[in-house]
Amino acid sequence: MLRVFRLSPRLRPRPVPRLFSPLGLAAGACVLGIAGVVAGLAGGPAASAADPGPSPLPLPSLPLPSLSPLQLPPVQLPPLPAPLPSSIPLPPLPVLVFPSAPAVAPVASGLDPYRGLGAWVDLYDYGRAGGPAPEALVAGMAQRGVRTLYLQTARWTSGADIDHAGEVGRFLDAAHARGLKVVGWYLAGFGDLGGDMQRSMAVLRFASPSGQRFDGFAADIEDRNAVGHDQTRFNNGIEAYAAQLRSAVPSGTTLGAIVPDAKNNDRAPAYWAGFPWQSIGANFDVVLPMAYWSVTKNLRTCLSQQMDAAGYLRQVIDETRALMGRSRPIAPAGGVATCDTLQEVTQYVGILMQKGALGGGLYDFPALEARSDRDALWGQLVRLNG
Repeated sequence: MLRVFRLSPRLRPRPVPRLFSPLGLAAGACVLGIAGVVAGLAGGPAASAADPGPSPLPLPSLPLPSLSPLQLPPVQLPPLPAPLPSSIPLPPLPVLVFPSAPAVAPVASGLDPYRGLGAWVDLYDYGRAGGPAPEALVAGMAQRGVRTLYLQTARWTSGADIDHAGEVGRFLDAAHARGLKVVGWYLAGFGDLGGDMQRSMAVLRFASPSGQRFDGFAADIEDRNAVGHDQTRFNNGIEAYAAQLRSAVPSGTTLGAIVPDAKNNDRAPAYWAGFPWQSIGANFDVVLPMAYWSVTKNLRTCLSQQMDAAGYLRQVIDETRALMGRSRPIAPAGGVATCDTLQEVTQYVGILMQKGALGGGLYDFPALEARSDRDALWGQLVRLNG
């Protein structure tokens, strides 16, 4: 807005006296001339065309003084504001943070991770100083024709959702670089369902620094220590865990269940009474029985004791399907590699192929690699790749 400046009295021009000014004399003469003309028209003789009448009174030519323009002091006006830009940048709006829904695990779907020859690695096999590097273990598996690495990620006693996360990421990177699938497995306790769920979902959410993820998840269902060997709490905990896990994962997610073999019902029926087989069948898509025929061997003489692995495996597969009340894809884990003979492994592979199992493998990879006859054993196991 512009300001109006008033001149102070001492800066105003003084008035010129009317009677004695040249403008006053000229004005008076004009008045007298006009008065004479009016008087002649009113009372004098009429004017004719030949008599133009008295000449008007000549007015003296009076020089008028030139008035110099009024000199005013300069007025300093404030500068006009700069023109507004066409677009006025506004300060950034504050970021509003709303509570977010829990992250949804990416879908691990399909049965391919469970097909063919698998190799098992647990938490005793890595994560310690001086132990084999993940890359070296994966390279050995690839040379043996392994298609899937079954990698334990945590136990119910673990202090983290993923134990040795750095090495787990290296396993994923190395396995996928060589074309191997990776199924993460977790040993649940059923005493703290919230903790079991958190560590299970962590497998599906986990990604290596390069973005590699697990191809599947399997829950290891066998440990009673967390519930103090309370049979009722153990069975009820399995049912609750299985239902919660199925509800938590997106539709289409393939879940595996690592379960005791059904022969345990015969060896210790009271101990395994009430085991929720039907809940296993209803909530899991693939079943991996721990078909360890070598469990009854004397650990000091296990390599010389021959078992009927074929009969054992046939019974485990048939009874597991019957107890679940439905036929689920099955991938039995073979006996502990330390005590398995070449004949037993040959029978194991034959029965899995005969029964249409998805795949299999001995427990575990380092134990099998420590065998002097490992080449012959691997020669039989690789037949599981079809």
